[in-house]
Amino acid sequence: MAEWLYSQLRARRAAVVAVLAALTVVLGGLATQLRFDNTIESYFFEADLADYNRFLETFGTDEIVVLAFGADDVFSRESLSLVDFLSRGLERLPYVRRVLSLTTVRIVEGAAGSVSFAPLVEALPVSGEQCEWVKRRALADALLPRTLVAPDGRATAVVAEIEHIVGEFDYKVKLLRQVRALARRAEERSGKHIAIGGTSVLDDALFRYTERDQRLFVPIMLAVIVAVMVRLFGGLTATLIPLAVVALAMAWTYGFMVALGYAVNVITTIIAPLVMAVSIADSMHIVAAYQRKLAAGAGREQAALHTFCELLAPCFLTSATTVGGLLSLVAADLAPLREFGIVASFGVAAAFAVTVVLVPLLLPALPAERMQPRSRSAGAIERLLGWLAAWHRRRAEIVVGAAALLVVPALVSARHVTVGTNSLDFFHPDDPVRRDTEWIDASVAGTTSIEFLVDCGRAGCAYDPVLLARIDAFQSYLEAIDGITTAYSLVDFVKTLNRAYGEGRAEEYAIPDSAAAVAQELLVLEGSADLRALLSEDARVARISARVALDHSRALAHRMPEIEAHMREVFAGSGARIMPTGIVYLMHRMEGYLLSSQIKSFLLAFLVVGLGMFAALASVRLGLIALVPNLVPIAIVLGLMRPLGIALDVGTVMIASVALGLIVDDTIHLLYCLKREARAGGSAAEAMGRAVLDAGRPVVYTSVVLALGFSVLVAASFAPVTHFGVLAAVVVMVALACDLVLLPAVVGLVGLGRGAAATARRWPGRRPETKNR
Repeated sequence: MAEWLYSQLRARRAAVVAVLAALTVVLGGLATQLRFDNTIESYFFEADLADYNRFLETFGTDEIVVLAFGADDVFSRESLSLVDFLSRGLERLPYVRRVLSLTTVRIVEGAAGSVSFAPLVEALPVSGEQCEWVKRRALADALLPRTLVAPDGRATAVVAEIEHIVGEFDYKVKLLRQVRALARRAEERSGKHIAIGGTSVLDDALFRYTERDQRLFVPIMLAVIVAVMVRLFGGLTATLIPLAVVALAMAWTYGFMVALGYAVNVITTIIAPLVMAVSIADSMHIVAAYQRKLAAGAGREQAALHTFCELLAPCFLTSATTVGGLLSLVAADLAPLREFGIVASFGVAAAFAVTVVLVPLLLPALPAERMQPRSRSAGAIERLLGWLAAWHRRRAEIVVGAAALLVVPALVSARHVTVGTNSLDFFHPDDPVRRDTEWIDASVAGTTSIEFLVDCGRAGCAYDPVLLARIDAFQSYLEAIDGITTAYSLVDFVKTLNRAYGEGRAEEYAIPDSAAAVAQELLVLEGSADLRALLSEDARVARISARVALDHSRALAHRMPEIEAHMREVFAGSGARIMPTGIVYLMHRMEGYLLSSQIKSFLLAFLVVGLGMFAALASVRLGLIALVPNLVPIAIVLGLMRPLGIALDVGTVMIASVALGLIVDDTIHLLYCLKREARAGGSAAEAMGRAVLDAGRPVVYTSVVLALGFSVLVAASFAPVTHFGVLAAVVVMVALACDLVLLPAVVGLVGLGRGAAATARRWPGRRPETKNR
């Protein structure tokens, strides 16, 4: 089969080149249309977003951009002037629905038997007395000290509510570019640092940093690949096939991604280094084997044919198991994980297809003298492989025992890994976006929210004093939770209005006794954006908004079951339907999906990879042996997550299934070589030793390329991507040690068995009988 395929590819070289060129032009052209999308909608499926979409339909948005600064007194003339400058600047920007600040906000006040809803600042104050008057009124208001100004008057925020356009991202990037320019002008004008926060700011930073990372990763990865291959092959000529494979596989992968309508997000940035590293694995084994045959005296055509026939089956199996491991992510409950699995598996399959096609075309065409490995490339690695190939029972027993001692505590540690994510954790602790957000959260108010929709079932029912009392009780409960900086609802306006109508008496800060009285008092706010932000037009749906400090969002997501239980208790018997939603609630939903995705995808990867190895190796014993050096590294790396402070989040959730698909490749190459060597006779340990000497060198170098490729992710702008890179690099190197140390130990101790020994005699991939050309 392999010999026939080789001859067909050689005979139809022109047609093969034409097909490759056509696919590259089409998919490469599509790749230029790649777009970015990290909106909250991109992480979930439609069913998960039903309540969130209803919230958006009813109240428009929960997206805010916050500009904030600190001062000795934010009510001074200079500070209020700066607030006004920022407010007017934001109001002129596209996609801004309204701006709330000390100079734009309206407050409820009662005087001389009348109630007004008027601006806090009619005109900028010019005297200290006027500034003090504004300060007294602002700090006495029910809402302002919890939303726009610190209670001590030393920090203030300008909050812009912006449009939430479902499924769109580019408008945020354009808007935030203008917001940053406004902040710079304000800093130059005032000499104060303007902190910028809000979920839209994080989204914009994700876009900018992802763009930077994509530009950074590819050239670094290419440099790593070239450096390692020159070291392995002894020259640049031998690197042509692997580099050609990388270039075509990358173009095809991104073109395929665009064709499916997928966009780049924080998770899929990992695809570039992953596909680049995996793309060269098969071609490195092929070129290394070709060099050995040339060194043994074979001609170019003969060496190419023998190499192709010998390695087609193991290369197919390694690619198939990697594809199987990646495709296991289709079982994930988060859309980006499924997309990652589909696109990355296509990239691996494309790399295998390109490798198979290019080998018959390029290998015989390259000058043989330039493909010969340099003698100096033999050295430390060969000496190490020679030492590892020597069988010692006592050493094997120690190796197996040590592996068992490492795995047990690792599995115990893995059970206590933190599960969950929040957007702020995407950023490193010293990132300016993160520092600004944390300062705003701590100094003024939270920059994200948990939202609750209270649907009482009919028009006007939200005026019911009994229902409002329940909302008030639940709101008070929310405000007592650590991490929730404030909570507000229609109740705040109702009680403030009632106090104003009661001539400011403190005891009148309460909910009126009748729905008619509530409706009558709210007429003062009729038609205002403030009322529309908290109550639907038909007064059927009310909103409770709890502002959350982003660095507490993961802890709050953990507490959502408790919060929901209390919510049901408070509203029991009211007839109202309460729907939690918003960014933090969706993070809570994500927590469950992360854990289930990890379990389901790994089990599916284990099943696919395990069955594939059993079938391909034609031996249950060898299949079980092959699992040992692949499960041990995964157990160890999962055990390392807790002591390293790495959470199971959107970046690391796929580590187990992806790693299993990757690290099994070297095991397969070694076991294929083992079965080939077993035909030469001798014990299983001796055959394994010869296999280590024969296949060990390319195994080492492919592992080094993979580890260095993933290590590039350490420079990523996002912590989850960095964590994935660290864990992937560690698991690859641990797997290499297991393949070269643990696998020979296990084979030597348990042997091949009769079935495995028998299958070795009919093992595919024998060298075809051809004349030297």
